[in-house]
Amino acid sequence: MQLACYLIMEHQFEDSILARVANPIHLALAVMALSVTTMIGSFLLSSLNIISISKEFYWIISASYTLLFIMFNSMLIIASEHMEKFYRNSLYTYFGLVALSIGLAYLFSGIPIGEAGSFKWIFLVLTIAFIALLSIGSAIKRIAMAANREEERLNQK
Repeated sequence: MQLACYLIMEHQFEDSILARVANPIHLALAVMALSVTTMIGSFLLSSLNIISISKEFYWIISASYTLLFIMFNSMLIIASEHMEKFYRNSLYTYFGLVALSIGLAYLFSGIPIGEAGSFKWIFLVLTIAFIALLSIGSAIKRIAMAANREEERLNQK
């Protein structure tokens, strides 16, 4: 969060790595690629009897990478130029990511979410946390913008 605030304040965002992944769709695609790679890799290793994994392992992978998306997306809202557009795209992308993650976990494990232990509740908690963190990031962005406007107004006098 501090890096994003620093980049906003110093207007160096265009040159940063954040500018390249500041789109929630790109972030979700990267997270989904990591999730699929992990699931396929673990499935192959399990099929070759190199490792032994439980059926819930795929649900753990799905929830873990969803949490990774939540963390990075919540930081990127601070660095976004059009906060409302980013917020809207983040919500749509998140729900798409969750649907795909749940579908992949079901495909690999063969267990529906209702029978996968407490993962139904874990995804509910992740969704609530996502909305809360996105709101906090949005509030931080608004405060930083207001502080910048006030500083510019005071520097003009």
